Amino acid sequence: PLRAGKRKTCLLPHLQKFELILAVNIFSFIPSLTMRKIKHYLEYLGVRLLSFATAVLPLGAARAVGRALGWFVFSAVRIRREVTINNLKVAFPEKSLPELTKIGRETFQHFGMVMLEFLRALSVPRNQIQQAIVSVKNKQLLDQIHQAGNGAIFLTAHFGNWEYAGGWLGAHGYPMQVMVQEQSNPKVNRLMQRCRERMGMQTIHRGTAMRSYLKALKSGEYAVMLADQDAGRDGLFVDFFGKATAAAFGPARFHLKTGAPILLFMTYRDHAHQLHMEIELLAAGNQSGADTETMREIMQEYHRRIETWIERYPGQWFWMHKKWKTQPQQRAGQSE
Repeated sequence: PLRAGKRKTCLLPHLQKFELILAVNIFSFIPSLTMRKIKHYLEYLGVRLLSFATAVLPLGAARAVGRALGWFVFSAVRIRREVTINNLKVAFPEKSLPELTKIGRETFQHFGMVMLEFLRALSVPRNQIQQAIVSVKNKQLLDQIHQAGNGAIFLTAHFGNWEYAGGWLGAHGYPMQVMVQEQSNPKVNRLMQRCRERMGMQTIHRGTAMRSYLKALKSGEYAVMLADQDAGRDGLFVDFFGKATAAAFGPARFHLKTGAPILLFMTYRDHAHQLHMEIELLAAGNQSGADTETMREIMQEYHRRIETWIERYPGQWFWMHKKWKTQPQQRAGQSE
């Protein structure tokens, strides 16, 4: 009994210290949690105000507001400005800094328009989304696959207005599955989900993508994918503007596993800010196997074609993303 009592007396200071640390951590967590909620609410409020503006403004005026917003973010807020300029230096080493800055500004203005066009989906009829793309080239490629009742992989990139490419497909009644990245702000995430649903897209998340895509392709539906961002240590390295980039190979793997053809959908904006879309055959159907080199060749061709589009319209690709973040030597070092 005496020995047990001594143990209890010795443990008491440690228990008190633990309780103090726990209390400090709890109370320090509450302000950060509250600030996060306030930040999320303010972000949601800002996006909601913009969506209300797009509901009352004609499309041309909404685009003008988007361009002004993009100019302000690039010139004053400067979020992702340095990343954008650094990426442009990799892609266009022959251009001067003023030229690269001009492209960077155009990029922010372009994506300001993309954002407001996207938010219009909350308030305008679906046929207006369809009509926003004023021309579609090589539609017969899509018609041939659709009439045959076969599934296909629709591959696009963060170029032009890729959301409206999905909206155009949805408005025409093409059954499709679209994998989306969840936003850290749950309120904004739900708002974006509503936009896509109103455009006729059926969205899936990364955890269920494999099963959902395979089911869609086997039932004659379409799997919509974007694969132009850094894939990290799990990617396959391909060349992009003369520098290695880690590419996601999901589209190539699904293509080789199911035999479904890959169609490349690219939207772009003309000088009057009108949207157009072109469809290209990236890989024909009836392929087999899934070896690494074949997948790399397919994803290399995808990046080659995106590079061609970017050279034509350099201000319409998502330069804010760290495309060359993962490098071969970096991945080797991380795996050791």
